[in-house]
Amino acid sequence: MSYKIFLTGDPTVTNHYHALVEHMHNLFCAYNKIKETANVICDKGRLQTYLDFCKIPFTVVMDNNGYENSQTYDLPERPRCKHITKEYINHIQQIATDCNKEKIFNNKIVIQRKYNRRIDDVTMNFLKQNGYKEYVLEDMPLQEQARLFNSASHVVCVHGSAIANMLFCNSNVRFIELNTGYNAYCFQELAKHIFNNGGLFINHHILLPNEFKHGLTPCNIGNIPYYHSYNGRLIKTGIEQYHIISNTTVFQNRANKDPQYVSVDITKLSNLI
Repeated sequence: MSYKIFLTGDPTVTNHYHALVEHMHNLFCAYNKIKETANVICDKGRLQTYLDFCKIPFTVVMDNNGYENSQTYDLPERPRCKHITKEYINHIQQIATDCNKEKIFNNKIVIQRKYNRRIDDVTMNFLKQNGYKEYVLEDMPLQEQARLFNSASHVVCVHGSAIANMLFCNSNVRFIELNTGYNAYCFQELAKHIFNNGGLFINHHILLPNEFKHGLTPCNIGNIPYYHSYNGRLIKTGIEQYHIISNTTVFQNRANKDPQYVSVDITKLSNLI
């Protein structure tokens, strides 16, 4: 029996985070259930590239013509990070490990965005002086991104879809997210899956803007748990889960609501790198 899966008109397939973490997860689970190839009807993005990278033997087609008699397989809603299955994470991490043929695990990398939310020169130069090497991912093949993140011992990255690449990381990496105050905790659950060490969540560090509206005064690095209010939710945090440090400054681009540059308090950043 031949199957078809509809993703036509879904704009999220063009986004690296949604494609890698959500759509590939659902298609991986679909393949494990039907145990045969299927046609994915999708008119946007580079979905075939992701399917090939993730070793999911589905074929992307542009429309339903010629597949009218195929049985439709309905995908569930796109999963939030906390619903990603361990089977999918293990599958992707094995692919990333295979891409890292040299088995290097000690690289310090900093990811520079190509268009907006760029790390400013002062912060970038400081990181380079401390052994970090700068990379831009927009035009980098998935296999090379997997190799890069799997080989890393330290990662600094501004909040954005590139943080989905923590799926490729080994569990001992130190991952520092420079957050501009938007959707501040959306990668928290994904990091828990990857960096969970006996219930301790210590390797994903979220650095927030100075002007970010905290319900309570955030603590500095230390062993003191505290409560942090965000969008009306009370979240218990502390070093045993993750750091939240108010030390990021964003410089607005007037032509775009997204910040053009991100600057970091070097003194506080130096405690993490």
